[in-house]
Amino acid sequence: NAKKEAEARRRKAEENAKIKAEAQRRKQKYTNSNNVYKEAIQKLQNIKSSRMLPKKEKLKQGRKVFIKASLILHPNKGGKEELFKNLSSYYNNFEKM
Repeated sequence: NAKKEAEARRRKAEENAKIKAEAQRRKQKYTNSNNVYKEAIQKLQNIKSSRMLPKKEKLKQGRKVFIKASLILHPNKGGKEELFKNLSSYYNNFEKM
């Protein structure tokens, strides 16, 4: 009986640790969203100004940057709505180049 109780306490402690780690990860992701936004905009600017890449390749690379940043910045994923809207707007202008 004592062994079962100890095992149950150990499992509960592991679950709580996982929950805390996930919350910490989300919190860290939220604080890093400004950096993610700035990096994404910088990468898009670099791609747009590159003279070595054809337009099709620029659009392909720009899409990869946008999707990667969107997974962090999207409000449903814990990001800031304002940053996501700004990034989306910038990406739409990028596509029209």
